[in-house]
Amino acid sequence: MTKPSTPAFAPSAEELIIGFATNTMTAATLLYKNNLLGQMLLIIYSAIDTMGLLDAPPAETKATGALFKNWVKTHLLPEDSSFEFNEVDLWGARCGVLHTFTTASDLSDKGSAKQLHYFAGDKTSELAQTLPGIVQSMEGGGKHVAANLDDMLAAFGKATAKFARVLDGKCQQDAACEARLRSVLQQHFVP
Repeated sequence: MTKPSTPAFAPSAEELIIGFATNTMTAATLLYKNNLLGQMLLIIYSAIDTMGLLDAPPAETKATGALFKNWVKTHLLPEDSSFEFNEVDLWGARCGVLHTFTTASDLSDKGSAKQLHYFAGDKTSELAQTLPGIVQSMEGGGKHVAANLDDMLAAFGKATAKFARVLDGKCQQDAACEARLRSVLQQHFVP
């Protein structure tokens, strides 16, 4: 299969992927540094939706919960084994943040996912040391878990960088993968 033709000013697939990964981390880091933690989560969770789609077979055209969870399980969770949540818990957390800007979701309300309670900053502080125990003792026993945003952001950055290399290899081998990449990662030009 031949590579799709792209205009001379268009970035390569590798440049698109690296640009997306870099820009996403830049946005998330800026939000974190400005204590806009909920907005940082919006960026991270929507980027995982995008990367989940890009990690799927090229015929897939819609981001889904299954694709999100697969990307998290395959790429994000291996970056930090100390996380006390899994891909289903993170999907529930994503739904809570994106739909209502809360930590609750339909999944956590039903007991199908742990409800994440986010905290940031010094993990050795007294609050950080006691928060996991407080969260775990909340009503519903074991259905709540503390999630350190510093660890999540670091793991997300590592996973995104590694995934960029994986996706570039897929695009080099499959023109359909690159065509979808170009469709999903729209470019925005400023004159």
